Amino acid sequence: MQGNDAFEVLKLPSISKMSEELGYIEYVKVKQNSLKQGVGTWMLSNLLMHLKKKWPKVDSVYLMVPHENQIAQQMYEKIGFKRLN
Repeated sequence: MQGNDAFEVLKLPSISKMSEELGYIEYVKVKQNSLKQGVGTWMLSNLLMHLKKKWPKVDSVYLMVPHENQIAQQMYEKIGFKRLN
């Protein structure tokens, strides 16, 4: 990641706890010109660390991504997310 442009996001991500062991991440979105620069991976990694500190008992996290968003799907799978469908 280089320069300030890489940190421009379309919407700030959020985390929530769905149950004692289940977390949810919403809105991991970066600008088109910042794709494939590690911004989404960096944001998601930090969100997961924050979620684990805030709710230590959460051992599973889910998110939703449109089927056509292949770039996001690749990023999530690289981090360790598994497809449920």
